[in-house]
Amino acid sequence: MLLFTLLGGVTQPSMAQTACPVGTLVGSATCGPDAAPVDQVPSRPTSYVRYDGYGAIAYSPVSHVSFLNGASNGMGQEAVIEQAMTRCRAEYGGDCVILHTWENACANTGSVIVNGQKQVFAVEARSERATARKVREECSRRNPNWDYCKVGAQPVCAKGWGGYVSH
Repeated sequence: MLLFTLLGGVTQPSMAQTACPVGTLVGSATCGPDAAPVDQVPSRPTSYVRYDGYGAIAYSPVSHVSFLNGASNGMGQEAVIEQAMTRCRAEYGGDCVILHTWENACANTGSVIVNGQKQVFAVEARSERATARKVREECSRRNPNWDYCKVGAQPVCAKGWGGYVSH
């Protein structure tokens, strides 16, 4: 009862006493508590980075080349799309089309043979590495036999990068 009264009737998280001077018994008045309560679990770190910005993939069906463009320097989505199209047209002519756009993510391209025809597609994910996994999943979905699956060599995140990928 005396102990309950001294604590004021409030339960406290359990604390271990490991900060004791050499030769002092644990529980002694000269020992200090741990920095954190024993029953608290540290937070789990996130496994991805958020890439703020926009991206666009312009694709040339004739040359089978994609231009991936990402930007985080304050460019709006329309400007990123226009830049991707301009670069694609400058390199491969007027047959360029927008294959995919995204925001705050990463993207990649892939291609797979379905019924004798090459299908080019785009995926997006939270990380560059995850885009490769998603491309393989999409290949498997489109062609379970995996006759041919190509993962784009350069995934791009909405952080200001651009490059060409051949399919």
